[in-house]
Amino acid sequence: MTSPCKAHSGDNVSFSSTRRGFLAAALTGAALTLAPVSFAAAATGTSKSKTITGHLDPGAADFVYLPIEVPAGVNKISVSYTYSKPQVASGLLTNACDIGIFDEKGTDLAGKGFRGWSGGFRTEFSISAGDTTPGYLPGPIGKGTWNVVLGPYQVAEQGLDYTVNVTLEYGPDVAPFKPQYPPQQVAGRGAGWYRG
Repeated sequence: MTSPCKAHSGDNVSFSSTRRGFLAAALTGAALTLAPVSFAAAATGTSKSKTITGHLDPGAADFVYLPIEVPAGVNKISVSYTYSKPQVASGLLTNACDIGIFDEKGTDLAGKGFRGWSGGFRTEFSISAGDTTPGYLPGPIGKGTWNVVLGPYQVAEQGLDYTVNVTLEYGPDVAPFKPQYPPQQVAGRGAGWYRG
């Protein structure tokens, strides 16, 4: 019997999943959670990166969670990913995979841990207290288990090979994000013609 997930220590982590593992995931909610990837604490002003690689077979779970153990002292998380797009016969679909992330507050779809989803529109994103990629929510990077989420909604018969790069930057949080809303009223002296 093959294990549904295989992890290798070091800065590169590899996962391989079998049909049996995906069937078990489908029966428990159409999601698969892989082994966690841990980062060690580091000095302020430094960054650490890890690469996670894996393979998904046709019939993969709807959502594949890649848990990331984030230590205290992180002020920014950046994620990029790629996946294979094999040549397929005319009329067949090739691979398509979305991406998103949940923070340490959990992975409930209607919960407080949701931090963003870009679908297949972006291949990278970053989150910090003061700035973030559109489609993601700014805020502090809390200590705990974050989950990068892959959504393999089309998997070709050859399977889908993926690579996810996660970079943590260490240091104090920057000033929190403050939205700048448009003015409620146009400055002026009452009724009249305004340029705009």
